[in-house]
This record gives sequence, C-alpha cells and structure tokens, in this order.
Amino acid sequence: MARLNRDSFEVLASCRVEPVLAGAPVLFGPYTEEQAEAASALENAGLGQRVNNAHSLAAAIMRAIKDPPDPDSWNRRRREFFAGFSDAARRVASDILQRLDALNALPSGEKKSAR
Repeated sequence: MARLNRDSFEVLASCRVEPVLAGAPVLFGPYTEEQAEAASALENAGLGQRVNNAHSLAAAIMRAIKDPPDPDSWNRRRREFFAGFSDAARRVASDILQRLDALNALPSGEKKSAR
C-alpha cells in the first residue's frame, strides 16, 4: 500500500521484507525510520530500492518492467539474504533465557522492578 502526493511517496507496508519472501522486489519511500535496518539491508542486497517521489517511483517501475531481474540471480540473492537470519530465533530464545536466569538470581524483592 502506498500514498502518493506531488512531493513524496511513502510506503505504508507493515514489513518491507514480506514482498521479498513472495519473490517481489521492494520499492520504498524516503520515510523508513520505523524499519531503517530492514530498508538498508534490502538495498545492500539488491532486493529493494528507495524512491523519493512519484517520478522516481515511476522510473523504478519502468526499469523493472523493461529489464526484470534474472530469476536465478534474484532467487540466489533472496536465499543469501534470508540465510543471514536463519539463526535469529535461537539467538532471541537464548537472550530471553539468559534474562530469565538473571531475573531468577535476584532476591525476591528486586524481581518486580528488574527489566
């Protein structure tokens, strides 16, 4: 979903990475503060492109239509991109367990305020 006006283009997607999972390149606007890391990672991997206004959006769409990415290359880049996240669930679970262990080590009166 997007909002266009004369001066800007803003993507209102909930997640910039989801279209890549479906095999689509991502075009996103200049306002990516809420997902700056994902936007930068997609740009660096060649899976996403930042557009700043309606003109650059139209130009990016026309380039994609005239010269679509090679499917084999595109799929290789997608696999490489997501392989970097394959261990994320284990790392998050490990972090949670470490925090719980630290919380359990506190005297009972301090557990309420620990974060």
